[in-house]
Amino acid sequence: MTVSNFSIIINPIYLSYLSYLSYLSIPSILSILSIYLDEAIICTNPELSSCRDSDKMIGFIASKSYRAENNMSPVVQRLLITRFDPERAAKEESLGLDDINELLGLPIIGVIPESKAVLTSTNVGQPVIMAKDNAGEAYRDLVSRFLGEDVPLRFISPEEKGFFSKLFGRG
Repeated sequence: MTVSNFSIIINPIYLSYLSYLSYLSIPSILSILSIYLDEAIICTNPELSSCRDSDKMIGFIASKSYRAENNMSPVVQRLLITRFDPERAAKEESLGLDDINELLGLPIIGVIPESKAVLTSTNVGQPVIMAKDNAGEAYRDLVSRFLGEDVPLRFISPEEKGFFSKLFGRG
């Protein structure tokens, strides 16, 4: 049996919450899955601890995947940044896209903005991509980019404040 175009989304933050998986078992699981791994989307958020965990996954895939151990072409790794808030990044309250890119060195395939719709979607069991907000749009953009379309990154700059927001200091 041949499996091609198999992809896996690796999010070390969520993997750590699974009670039946220990941190030590993750490399074992990934080494089994890596036999079929052509591409990996590494998920991180703009926190230094998340980027460090993602860096471990990037290194693991680059050095311990089936492709790496058998001198094949490397697994294509790309980066998905979730929970991004451009206003906080501009104030240096969180890492910015340039900081994350410098730390991890992978091409960014998507940026998902911080959104209440994510929590709502989780609670009602509806995929975020169905949400009618920026996070849903960003996930739809991600899918389009993954399928090869040339879609620019959105939601990466602070929103321009309107006249009244500037005048009255709101927003």
